[in-house]
Amino acid sequence: MKYYGLRNKIKKEDFIYSYAKHKAKLLSILPGKRKTFWKDNYDTIYGDDLFYLKDDNSLPDNAFFDMYSMVVSDLIRREDIKRLQRGVKLLLLKRRSNRFLLTPIEGLDEICKRIEQMDASLLAWYNVVDCGLFEFKNHPLENVIDYFTVKICNVNSGYLSLVFDIKLKNEKKEALKQIIENSYHETRGYAFQTLTGNSKTTGAFKNYYIDRFSDNSLKADKIYEFISYIEWEFLEELSSLFPFVFHNKKISPPRIEVYSTNIDWRDDNRDFWQSLGVEEYQGQFVDERHKMFFENTLSERYGRLYASNRLIYIFKDDGIEIGQFESIKDRVYYHIKEYAIDYFKFMFLDMLSREAGKTLVEYKHKLDKIKLKRNNLESLLKLKYNFSMEIDDFNRYKRDDIWDKSKKRFADVYAYSDAVADFALKHFFISHKSFCDNAISESRKIDEDIDLVLAEFEEKKMILQNLADYKNTAYSLRLNVIMTILTAATLFFVIFPNKAKVIANVISTIWNYFIDKL
Repeated sequence: MKYYGLRNKIKKEDFIYSYAKHKAKLLSILPGKRKTFWKDNYDTIYGDDLFYLKDDNSLPDNAFFDMYSMVVSDLIRREDIKRLQRGVKLLLLKRRSNRFLLTPIEGLDEICKRIEQMDASLLAWYNVVDCGLFEFKNHPLENVIDYFTVKICNVNSGYLSLVFDIKLKNEKKEALKQIIENSYHETRGYAFQTLTGNSKTTGAFKNYYIDRFSDNSLKADKIYEFISYIEWEFLEELSSLFPFVFHNKKISPPRIEVYSTNIDWRDDNRDFWQSLGVEEYQGQFVDERHKMFFENTLSERYGRLYASNRLIYIFKDDGIEIGQFESIKDRVYYHIKEYAIDYFKFMFLDMLSREAGKTLVEYKHKLDKIKLKRNNLESLLKLKYNFSMEIDDFNRYKRDDIWDKSKKRFADVYAYSDAVADFALKHFFISHKSFCDNAISESRKIDEDIDLVLAEFEEKKMILQNLADYKNTAYSLRLNVIMTILTAATLFFVIFPNKAKVIANVISTIWNYFIDKL
């Protein structure tokens, strides 16, 4: 599914809205008893947009808000390490950049050796392997991505992760900037199916109603879609090299979007922040200059399910170039380098839990359809096998307790704002603690639900197995009776061989009688 289904979703929304509008227009001009009703209905829904206030969600005066980078990560199963090594080799041969003097120059064999040693059970092992800096030369993505870095991180006993830090081309950043800086207003709504009462006292028919969302949230949708398209194109190009877990399942992998700004946090720019998808309470300060938003908001076109794959990291720029050891950019670079994998660990858990939840609903419905009949045991066993395969990534990911170490690291990073929050009667923002604890608690709930479904599988399996055993016992009993009769007859004819001719004549006579009748 291209672009994680986002473009198809938009095309479908446009088509349904156009269809609903033309249908309503047709009903408004056709003769009939309810012509006035349909005309008023059309004018109210599709007429001039007089009843909706336009939010000014443009960039504040004398301010800037730019994408600094985006960091994307996906999981790699440990059994795919050989494919990972081959992919790294090909990437190094084809895409390694020579633009920067500081690019590390590691041998191919050395990098592959370190990948094999990314196992905590070894006495000497690597937790992170930096593969270097890359760019797309003579490739369509050359106009989108300036350069990117690749890092392989140890996650747990079942997975590694690839972390990509991506810098966009100025042209692409400008295109995104146009969306961010300008005020956005949508003149149309979104059509959804409903039921409308007919002219009789009872009954209804299918119709469409139009829902309208706030301009702020719709602008946030546009930003989300813009970046998601880039993420898909980037990972799709690399999917021929690397066996991604999420992307290859057509699921948008987690990402951290990093932005720089000069807007003062204390200024009242609520509409603008909402148009980016963030509210003040959804994030926590690392210090007074940079803030991580653990939640973000899209319109109800998407809801929280889509927004759960991204964090938004905003820092207030100080105008000092990176590399001066006193710039905020240096702190941001260090923060991403050191802690991105910790964020991703919990985002992976949250996303795998959500996917496992969808799988649970799907297979619960399939399980309910299997009736307790004799021939359904094989279907039940096959369904249980498929279910186990579908939830295997979730089960393998959460089997290691890797959470406490990352939570302690976060406690050190956010000590400044945690100390401020301790003075309040209750926390007034979504903190790193809730970010971590919510992912863990959701996974435990999914664990419990999996146990319930597996118990139901076992219960049905036991009933169907008992039914099969009963049927097999009855069949075996009948077969034994027949075999006993045949054995007795054989013994009889062995003892009295002359009787065999008599019996054969009787059988022949009966056979000829029926043949003559036919």
